[in-house]
Amino acid sequence: MLQIFDDCIDFFKNLMPTGAEQWLLGIGATIGLFISIAVGGLDKMIYALIALMILDYVTGIIAAFRTGQWDSSTGFVGLAKKAVILGVVALCNTVDIAMDTHTLRQMAICAYALNEAGSIVENIDRAGWGEHIPAFIRNALARLQSKQEGTKDESKKI
Repeated sequence: MLQIFDDCIDFFKNLMPTGAEQWLLGIGATIGLFISIAVGGLDKMIYALIALMILDYVTGIIAAFRTGQWDSSTGFVGLAKKAVILGVVALCNTVDIAMDTHTLRQMAICAYALNEAGSIVENIDRAGWGEHIPAFIRNALARLQSKQEGTKDESKKI
């Protein structure tokens, strides 16, 4: 019986972070705290946005591997874009605090969440699983893409 108790104590001692691990955990916690404060706290909307951002990144990696277009620099750019999204949400939160409102932050989160959801659908299509996407969503994305390409062509003429 004492052997089991000693084994349990040894197990829990090994779980305790030491030295550099404590410093890294402290730095990570501090960064997380500042991000949480900057974006206006961690509510359901931020959790949803972060979940969509992670899902978009993961589906993007899967699609890139399946199409043979994986590139680490492209992945880094994707992560930088996610950081900019959180920065814009933090900026909108600051403006909301200054104006004593709560709408700008929520609007930014909703807009970016919708963008992330569209990107997830595009990644699913690029990965070869497009037949699982409802036809009306695929048609809407195709229309948006053709409008976007038309806008790019017009901007080149100017």
